[in-house]
Amino acid sequence: MKRILMRIIRFYQKYISPQTPPSCRYHPTCSSYALEAVEKHGALKGGVMGTARIIRCNPFVEGGVDEVPDHFTIFRNPENINDEYIPEFLMPVDKEAQKRMTTLMATYEKQLKISEQLPSSLATLQEIADIKKLNAEEIKKEFSEEELDLLIDIDIFPNLSADDYQYFTLPKTKKNQPYLKEVENFDLDLELGSKYPLVVLEKTGIWYTNMPHLAQTFLVTRGITETDIENKSYHLWLVLNAMEKLENK
Repeated sequence: MKRILMRIIRFYQKYISPQTPPSCRYHPTCSSYALEAVEKHGALKGGVMGTARIIRCNPFVEGGVDEVPDHFTIFRNPENINDEYIPEFLMPVDKEAQKRMTTLMATYEKQLKISEQLPSSLATLQEIADIKKLNAEEIKKEFSEEELDLLIDIDIFPNLSADDYQYFTLPKTKKNQPYLKEVENFDLDLELGSKYPLVVLEKTGIWYTNMPHLAQTFLVTRGITETDIENKSYHLWLVLNAMEKLENK
């Protein structure tokens, strides 16, 4: 149970967290705290500590340094009360992030694909890759019941038959060749994504893939809206960074 729970947290850190704006009020982040708590105190106590940390990470607290203590507790580590920490990824508030945003905009603004409304996630995927849709049974048979329960608990597979989430795999075709050259296995034991690398949530786009090149191409191809530019949104930040990575490949 401890190993599986740690895999789930690492999965979140690698594939989900980067797709959402930084919002944690503590250092280390809640996911890093939970991972260390489980490793140090075991699945049960560490899981409770990680859950408690997430609950107290809310708009009504100031946040700050809160490291995992050597003893079990659901409260903030008192040894860190007077410690100070300046987050590195306050985007777009952080001055360094704003400076980088300006640099990226100056470099790639003319190449941005801008539309009044973002096109369909599925339509964008069909434009850039050959995709094969999977049904719930094809996905379920790849995981144990315990693994599925955990994946459902953290909203990776909230409902395998829900319309909001769609599951695909990429066959080995000429069109997919650039993406299949760069595949990251999340975990050698679980091999999550090695055969089924694509989870799509229509509202936000790709929810999970183990192919960075595909994710970057998707972001750039789908583009941004005028509102993204006006607000210097996090979505714009992701697209600009994807453009830079694709150019440097």
